[in-house]
Amino acid sequence: MIKKYAVASLLTTLVAVNLTGPAEMEAAPYKKELVGSLTSQLQISPQVSTASVPMLTPLASTSSVMPLNSKTGSMLKKGYIPGYKLRFGMTMQQVQKVYGTPVRSDYYLGGEYFKLSNMPNAVFFFEGPNRTLSGIMIVPPGFQGRTFADIRKSLGKPSSMGNDILEGYDQVMMYTYGKVTMYFGANNGKLIDVLIVNK
Repeated sequence: MIKKYAVASLLTTLVAVNLTGPAEMEAAPYKKELVGSLTSQLQISPQVSTASVPMLTPLASTSSVMPLNSKTGSMLKKGYIPGYKLRFGMTMQQVQKVYGTPVRSDYYLGGEYFKLSNMPNAVFFFEGPNRTLSGIMIVPPGFQGRTFADIRKSLGKPSSMGNDILEGYDQVMMYTYGKVTMYFGANNGKLIDVLIVNK
C-alpha cells in the first residue's frame, strides 16, 4: 500500500536515467539534472536499499503523453489516466496486456512497483490481493508541460504547493480530484516527474 506519509518521498524514486535508443539526444538535459544534486540528497527508508529505487528512461517522442487540460481532472476523478490506456483498479494482468511484461519489481516506501517492458518512462504501483493499479509515476516527456507555470496554466490553481528540499525537490505541487492526487516535483524550475495516486 502506498502510504500517505510516503507519497512525497515517492517522488524521489527517480534518481538516474538509463539512456538508450532513440530518446538519448532528447533525454540528455534530464540526465544532467537528475544525476547531479538529486542523488546526493536522496533520503531512503532504512528498510529499503538503493537497489530497489526505480530507474526510468525518458520516452521517445512517439510514446504516450498525458495531456494536461480542462478535462484532465474529470478523467482522473473517474479513475482514468488521460493519454494512457489505464484506469485505476485494473489488474496487473490487464496492465501487462497493454504495456508489456515486468522487467523489474521491488518494494519502495510501502508500495510495490513494477517497470514494464513497453513503458520505459513509468513505474506502476499495484496493491491488494488482486494486485490492482493504485499509482503510476511518469517522467517527462510522458506528460505535457516543463515547468510549474505550464502546469498551472493547464490545470489552474493547485490544491497545495510547498517544497521538499530533503527529498531533492525545491518545489512540490499537488492537485486532488476526488480520490486521485497528482504530485508534481520540480528542481531548478524544471519538472522532474509526476506521481498519480488513487487513495
